[in-house]
Amino acid sequence: MSTRIAFSGLRHCHITGLYQRCVNSPEFEIAAVCEDDPAGLANGKQWGIKVTCDSFEKMLAETDFDVLAIGDCYGIRGEHVIRALETGHHVMIDKPLCTTFRDLDRIRTLAAEKNLCIGEMLDLRTHKCLLAVRQAAKEGGILGKIDSISFTGRHHLDRANRPAWYFEPGNHGGTLNDIAIHALDCIEYVTGSSVASLDGARTWNARVPDKPWFKDGGMCLFSLKDGCGVMGDVSYFGPDPFYWRFEFCGRNGIASFCYSDEKVTFRDKDASENTILPDAPAEPDYLDVFLSELKGNKESFGTAHVLDITEKTLRLQALADSKL
Repeated sequence: MSTRIAFSGLRHCHITGLYQRCVNSPEFEIAAVCEDDPAGLANGKQWGIKVTCDSFEKMLAETDFDVLAIGDCYGIRGEHVIRALETGHHVMIDKPLCTTFRDLDRIRTLAAEKNLCIGEMLDLRTHKCLLAVRQAAKEGGILGKIDSISFTGRHHLDRANRPAWYFEPGNHGGTLNDIAIHALDCIEYVTGSSVASLDGARTWNARVPDKPWFKDGGMCLFSLKDGCGVMGDVSYFGPDPFYWRFEFCGRNGIASFCYSDEKVTFRDKDASENTILPDAPAEPDYLDVFLSELKGNKESFGTAHVLDITEKTLRLQALADSKL
């Protein structure tokens, strides 16, 4: 029996990836697509997604479905997640889950009380290079224990094509909350350790002077439970080729790659030349994990992790905001 999924909001292009996977999967049946904003309706037409409903509350009340998928403006996602949970629906969402602690607290309470699952489109963790590093960092692996990590996730702001709501007060929620969650999530996945200490964060307006509330710069510093130190830059400063880049400093050497690489470069601490880390087997991604939880299985990167990593990223954002 397939899972009936309804979509709310077509305001960000990431939701198209989930929609296409659901359309092509025997595990899902599309129950409805809701959008009432002209920009979202235009996106739906451009992306070939047929909108069937123009009222979120009406869809909740009148449509039979199991999972609500949300791709609306960041600032209103929290309230939509809350309404979905209140009405007994599981949730699958593009990041971020929400932009306030108040919404997160309510979401956490409802998910526990109603035994509902929450999935998030955190797809970076199953990038083939990160899986190779994960395998190499396991006990007895080539890389050894990781003691420090540096990363950049500099995105192209591409303001001409970026949704207008990004630059509206209250709708974005912060560059760290927007982007850094991917890094926190995949670093916990790769290392097997958890984020334990948020040591520093800064956001600032560098290149969008007409929208002073939009902080396009974002940097952070944090530590893992096993003592590993991490520093990162997720500013909206990059042209397209400069995207996710990682460097993992292990006891036996250093592994590095960027998002477009097929392989991970490794320099053994005693070697004079670079080698390549062996590939690792593919692992279940965010949607596989979500489906497993829907079937009653407990997943270490399921609902509890989504809520935990959201809180940590919100705290990083709050740390940066408190210094403004």
